[in-house]
Amino acid sequence: MERDDSDWNWTNTGHAQFGQVKLGGQAIRKTDDELKAEPGAEWVTELKKTVADKLLLQSTLATFTNFKGWDEATLDWTSTVSYQLSKYINVNASGELRRDIQQFDGWQWKHQFSLGLNYSFL
Repeated sequence: MERDDSDWNWTNTGHAQFGQVKLGGQAIRKTDDELKAEPGAEWVTELKKTVADKLLLQSTLATFTNFKGWDEATLDWTSTVSYQLSKYINVNASGELRRDIQQFDGWQWKHQFSLGLNYSFL
């Protein structure tokens, strides 16, 4: 059985820049209270998929390399599952796997669970 790609929402972007200065971006490193721009290439892949009527899956994989070697590559993978419990309540579960050798020598994992309240005044 072939998968119908019409219900999948994939976005891929890639670019190479010299001296990328995006605040909060993968290319900025903070050393001794100053910002240092680093040349390299970044690739971002995003997926948004409505699995069921009120269930949304989102995943983003971002990589950055400065071309000095695989041991200096940065990886950031974030996945989120959102469920609309009722008209006013939604539930979110999120996880992030990150590796940035210039900030921490190893893998970092963060997960969170949140409950949201929605109300419109208009």
